[in-house]
Amino acid sequence: GSYRKLRGRGNVGLLSSKLMVNGPIKKGESSFVLGVRGAYPDLFTGYVEQIPDVFQSSTYYWDVSGKATQKFGENGKLSLFAYGSKDAFSFAEGFGFSWDNFVSSLTWNQIYSSKLSSEVSAKTSHYLSRFSNENGKDGSINSTGIDNHSFKANLQYVPNYSHNFNFGMELNY
Repeated sequence: GSYRKLRGRGNVGLLSSKLMVNGPIKKGESSFVLGVRGAYPDLFTGYVEQIPDVFQSSTYYWDVSGKATQKFGENGKLSLFAYGSKDAFSFAEGFGFSWDNFVSSLTWNQIYSSKLSSEVSAKTSHYLSRFSNENGKDGSINSTGIDNHSFKANLQYVPNYSHNFNFGMELNY
């Protein structure tokens, strides 16, 4: 996001829309960026009454992301990022599928000198997938997901243009 000026852009369409805004939280010291997108094809499937399966179906997707950054002096900054999304489709008679995602991170960047810098981050993510077929006595709903949590610390040392040393550690769960 910009540290100086509030800015934004967006569009509205027949099937989807999006909006992005960014700017300072405190001028010159902190900033944000926020983006939202979505689609709404249901607006059209709802008019197809002649085909009941299409008329009774539903589909949509959206996502939202945001980041806030705070500077600490000339050489340090802390950033918080988050992203979420959902995609879904359901057809008449209880058949459908969907996907959900959520990701977030907290990152500290520090420059100690022209030759030494570091980045430390903590991240988490969640993914969920659902499939449903609720027709008849053999109907079912199946959900599966993946969760991930990690911590990473890197130190970069560049003594000259010919050499670059990276040190660090990463923990994943």
